[in-house]
Amino acid sequence: MLLALLLASAIAGAQCPVTMDVLSEQVDAGISAFEDMDSEGFETSIHEVREQVSCPEAAVDADLAMRLHLLMALDSYTGRELGRAQEAFRAVLAADPTWRPPPTLAPRGNPLRQVYDAAVKDVAQPSAELAEPTEGSFYVDGVPTTTRPSDRPFVLQWIDDHGNVRWSNWLPAGAHLPIEVLAAMHEEDRMDVFRQAPPPPGSSGPVVVAPEPGAGNGASIALLAGAGGAAVASGGLLVAALLSRNQWQEAVDECVTWGGCEASPDTSLADHDKLAQRARTLGFAAQGSAGLALGLGIVGGVTIIW
Repeated sequence: MLLALLLASAIAGAQCPVTMDVLSEQVDAGISAFEDMDSEGFETSIHEVREQVSCPEAAVDADLAMRLHLLMALDSYTGRELGRAQEAFRAVLAADPTWRPPPTLAPRGNPLRQVYDAAVKDVAQPSAELAEPTEGSFYVDGVPTTTRPSDRPFVLQWIDDHGNVRWSNWLPAGAHLPIEVLAAMHEEDRMDVFRQAPPPPGSSGPVVVAPEPGAGNGASIALLAGAGGAAVASGGLLVAALLSRNQWQEAVDECVTWGGCEASPDTSLADHDKLAQRARTLGFAAQGSAGLALGLGIVGGVTIIW
């Protein structure tokens, strides 16, 4: 399934699910490695945390989110991405406004402290609306919410009504709702337009009636012609279903890549649902035409043999 593939690609290489203790220990190990100037240990921790945060067993709490943002600030700082480091420090302060860098991490006069001081002076920007999930709630930095930050990174998690983590990751500043989440939300009614449509109530599928012995070839020709017409119609409906599916995918990509849903996410998702439903309807119609073509072809073949 599309959803399974998307989720698998998002957590490739991670030992999932990850307990909160394991994730917390790995985050602390990375911070300690930075303090000890252990570059190899720091890089290892960054790699592990990036994988583990995609599949925790539960929602992170505010303290773990704060330390995770600190680790990412240090990662950006070591990569000389000072703007990103400043954004990550804003996330640290959003989770814990009282936090101050200890001397072991950033002594006075250290460039890292200057980046932190700049983040302290930043003015918070308005948050952006999140689309309403199909079940459960979205969590940002361990807190259920309907909005996301627009000026700092954040840990976004989708937690279902039973407390299970359906999706999780650390996202950079300015990130929109990821394509994996949008796809998962749409696949509540799976976007697999070629699955077998359920038969109408009281129906067990096409009924093939054996013809009377001695039926003429004219009837056979008519039946086979009808089968051919139904097959052509099925092909046309199949093409239309594929085009509608592509329109749905392009609309979702526009929403995520270019921020096309930011002004009105709920309206955009409603429009996406209409496109998805159109593709499903056309797909089911293609199946029905294919079934009719098969039934007429069978009957036509039987009349020729008889």
